[in-house]
Amino acid sequence: MLVLYLVLQVVSNPNGVRLASNDGEICDSRGLARALSGDIPGAIADFTFYVNWMKALGGSGGRITTRAAWIAALQAGADPAEVFDEETLKELRGR
Repeated sequence: MLVLYLVLQVVSNPNGVRLASNDGEICDSRGLARALSGDIPGAIADFTFYVNWMKALGGSGGRITTRAAWIAALQAGADPAEVFDEETLKELRGR
């Protein structure tokens, strides 16, 4: 349900997210919404921003590695429904 809400928010009014586009967490959520709504270049850009933002804050580990894998898969032409399968979406909802 949260994912559907995010997709609808991005598709219907991207200006709300654009205002906070320097926040990696918001870009990360928008990246997911973009991927699920078919905006693959936008999703890649948002996930790339998130990875760089986390690294600039000294972050490392799982979330960066996961987003890097998503970027690579989307760049390779993977179907977003396979990249973000039900298990992945369930995990994201739980955090």
